Amino acid sequence: MLLRRTFGWAGFLILQSFTLKKYSAELSLTALICLMGTLEGTVVSLLTVPLGVVVLSESIHLGSVIGTIFIIAGL
Repeated sequence: MLLRRTFGWAGFLILQSFTLKKYSAELSLTALICLMGTLEGTVVSLLTVPLGVVVLSESIHLGSVIGTIFIIAGL
């Protein structure tokens, strides 16, 4: 999953560089990228939360405890 995200981010940066060469208004392009990221995050959240509740109904509490232990141990 980490490798896939790395390639996705690299692809996004390459696509952004090509877009900046053709689209000269950098500020509006940045606003458009932020808007698309917000929309994408909203869609992913709306799809992930209900599926997570169904699949991980009792495991969420165990995951919360384990995550808390890792955070405290890391500090």
